[in-house]
Amino acid sequence: MTDRATAVRVPAAGAGTGLSTVAQLQRTGRTALALLRRDYAQRRVIRFAVLLDLCFGMVNLLVFYFISRLLHHPTAQLGGAQNYFGYIAVGLAVTLAVQSAVTEAATQMREERITGTLAQLVSQPVNSAGLALGLVAYPIVFALARSVLYVLVAALGLGLAVGHAAWFGVIVIALLGCAAVVAVGIVLLAITLAIPRSDPVVPLAALALTFLSGAYFPVSVLPGYLQAISDPLPTRLVLEGLRSALFSGGGWEQPAGWLLLTVAVLLPIAVVLFGWATSIAIRLGRLTGV
Repeated sequence: MTDRATAVRVPAAGAGTGLSTVAQLQRTGRTALALLRRDYAQRRVIRFAVLLDLCFGMVNLLVFYFISRLLHHPTAQLGGAQNYFGYIAVGLAVTLAVQSAVTEAATQMREERITGTLAQLVSQPVNSAGLALGLVAYPIVFALARSVLYVLVAALGLGLAVGHAAWFGVIVIALLGCAAVVAVGIVLLAITLAIPRSDPVVPLAALALTFLSGAYFPVSVLPGYLQAISDPLPTRLVLEGLRSALFSGGGWEQPAGWLLLTVAVLLPIAVVLFGWATSIAIRLGRLTGV
């Protein structure tokens, strides 16, 4: 059966026999326009993906713009790092961990829905908190392991200076950071579950979290209004705490305290949102499919 949305009436190839040249050109134009409308209708689901790709390109452009501003402001704070390599090494480790964790969790959610496993899980006597934590647990643990590996490679093989590191502080910040990313990941899963075709929001949100948190350049080079947005972000606290613990050996206690408070507030909210999104998905029959 032909899809009503993509059906198109195209004149037969030989239907133009005997027509004048002008009539044949008109028919050719109508055929081309009909096919253009069909292809546009078929691709409407990827328009957001194209927009997302443009956003990623613009963010990459802005990253190097703000890095260039850093080069003209040698007094900008590098979080205790001796050079920009030390600064960016921690930033990349956290960035890759956050992006990997939330995108892998979203991918797993999608697979659970396609295979029908999510509907089976929801039908079992499990609460929304256990389900949400279970869905993000493996991606978060794997992302933490990757971050540790990146920092070890940078320290042992690339000369990252961590001789004054407070390793207890590093561990505390890393664990609290994982808890914060768990909360953020659950919120994003709730969004993808409640809102149709919202999967592209996940990588964009992960990019925004790291971009605005000082992963690639100090927050001080951002405009004032973006600095205000950056202040409450948990990823900023993670980066600030890790750099202080690794390079200064102190000063990580305050970011750790704020992170603990953030997790205590955000995690329960995330679980409630996930439960609410699950209820919506059940009511609308969106536990299966894409």
